[in-house]
This record gives sequence, structure tokens and C-alpha cells, in this order.
Amino acid sequence: MLVENKLIVELKNVEKILPIHEAQVLIYEVMSGTCKNVSDCCRPQELI
Repeated sequence: MLVENKLIVELKNVEKILPIHEAQVLIYEVMSGTCKNVSDCCRPQELI
């Protein structure tokens, strides 16, 4: 879910966050336009 073009919210019910889950968040950021390229994107572990 994209909130005001600034915040991507995704709820997961998993035992462990896997690299594929982190990659999904980065892809969402790039596709939504909230960051211009992957190096500008927030890493999921920075949010925890």
C-alpha cells in the first residue's frame, strides 16, 4: 500500500524475513517512484 506517495506499507505473516521479502520492498519503491534507483531506496532492515 502506498500512502501519500511517501510510505509503502506491507504486512507479512512469516516466521523470518527472507532476502526475497527485502527485494520486494525495494522493487515497490522503484516502481512507485518513491526513489529514483535502488541505491536511493530505504533498506527494510533500516526500518526495524
